[in-house]
Amino acid sequence: MRVVMRLLKRCSEVRLVNATPEVYDVLDMTGISEIIPVTRAPREQSPEGLQQIGAGVFRWVYRLDAGRVVKVYALEVNPLDKIERERAVARQASIRTIAKYQPSIEGAFADLDMGADDYREQVTEVVGDLELVEAEDITVDLMSQEELEQFVGKTGQELVGAGFSFASYNMYGGEQTGADMDKGYFSYDFTFDTQVSEDQTEDGGAALMSATVAEAQSLGNLSNAALDPAAVQ
Repeated sequence: MRVVMRLLKRCSEVRLVNATPEVYDVLDMTGISEIIPVTRAPREQSPEGLQQIGAGVFRWVYRLDAGRVVKVYALEVNPLDKIERERAVARQASIRTIAKYQPSIEGAFADLDMGADDYREQVTEVVGDLELVEAEDITVDLMSQEELEQFVGKTGQELVGAGFSFASYNMYGGEQTGADMDKGYFSYDFTFDTQVSEDQTEDGGAALMSATVAEAQSLGNLSNAALDPAAVQ
């Protein structure tokens, strides 16, 4: 504690990372964690020997016990900041809101950079002052991993028959093809046992209709329907 306080006096910016549980609890109890950013040290957990219950293109999910799972990411395509953002979103409820329309925001939306890391913050700044007229917790509409696994072995056409719609390809060119499929307010990650070439990626998912689902994963991502109430039946 004395070392931390000395650092606060000498340095304008202090950050503590990989704090052990014991250290973190002390800093939290004494209020230091409200003064400086403190990050817990991650727990070490090997997936070896655990049951794999789900998988995506670059993510795998294992059952740790009856109430907990372990999610493993491929770091070469999932940088740590992206993983942390996904963890933060997963802890929150998904709330769909409708606000009173203001013509002045149309130009502001057109200027947003969808590829920017702070895109969500940009959207919040644009809509933050709008008056809400409706709010709905849509978390209950998110399909669980167990529900998604029922579609393993089904064809793309059967997914469409179950209410899914093709959104985009997220992996192609190999022995398997990944695709995002929307249903209601959420988008889901499916891997199909078929090869799709780059020149087929503009076919709207037609190449997947007779293909079979090999893996399915729920990441909690919102679909376009979350922005369009009329699109959700």
